[in-house]
Amino acid sequence: MSLQPPAARRIHRLKFRAVQLDLARQPESLDYIRGFINRIRRWDYNVLVLYLEGRIKTKSFPYRRDEESYTPDDMRRIVEYAAARNIEVVPVVALLGHAEHFVECPELESLAELRGGREGRFSARKHVFCPTVPGTMEFLEQYLSEVAPLFPSPYFHAGFDESWDIGYCDLCRKRLETETQE
Repeated sequence: MSLQPPAARRIHRLKFRAVQLDLARQPESLDYIRGFINRIRRWDYNVLVLYLEGRIKTKSFPYRRDEESYTPDDMRRIVEYAAARNIEVVPVVALLGHAEHFVECPELESLAELRGGREGRFSARKHVFCPTVPGTMEFLEQYLSEVAPLFPSPYFHAGFDESWDIGYCDLCRKRLETETQE
């Protein structure tokens, strides 16, 4: 008789057995994450997808409070802990939409699509990077160059979804005269 739960025996034949932990909306302690890793290992998952958006503080992004963020060392510890249990960690980082962790910081609000009180499709809440502001791509490139090496996985989820408000600032409206929103 197998000591594995029945569901674990059924999924074992799949090469990529992943579960996601959403830390963007609900940050958890490192102890909780380690316990979560232990639980998914018991159920025979081999990939942990960490939905982070902008939860990792780096040199280029030091603006969030400590209790709202993880350090690069925190992420290294999680990756090492998971690897010791044969679990690969795949990060999910927001790059256009779901960027409120970034653009709601006063230091980066100039990179938001909804600047200067502009309203978007649903509200005036800043949650989308403006792709036209020159500093946006430079910031994202720097941030990703600091975050990506923390995760040895060949997979890295760069989130571009729900960037509904692109095209609302004056710079993007000008671009839309000759380009499409895509």
